[in-house]
Amino acid sequence: MQDIKDYLAVRTERYRGSNDDRDYVFLTRVNDGAPPLSTRAIEALVKKYTKAFKINKTMSPHKLRHTYGTNLMEQSGSFIY
Repeated sequence: MQDIKDYLAVRTERYRGSNDDRDYVFLTRVNDGAPPLSTRAIEALVKKYTKAFKINKTMSPHKLRHTYGTNLMEQSGSFIY
């Protein structure tokens, strides 16, 4: 939790967000405020980093979430609801 609090402090300064605005963790950088990342922006980031790491598979935010959930379940030996 401390890492998230530290990030939020930096985010507030860098993106001119509000300390009271905790609805979104990741924001876009724009000239007139700091709206949350859009679905398309997140998809573009996943695609960008998939290419950067030279992964020869298509990747999406949903696949990342599913993979994380599967790995978590396998490590714990139980389903998480």
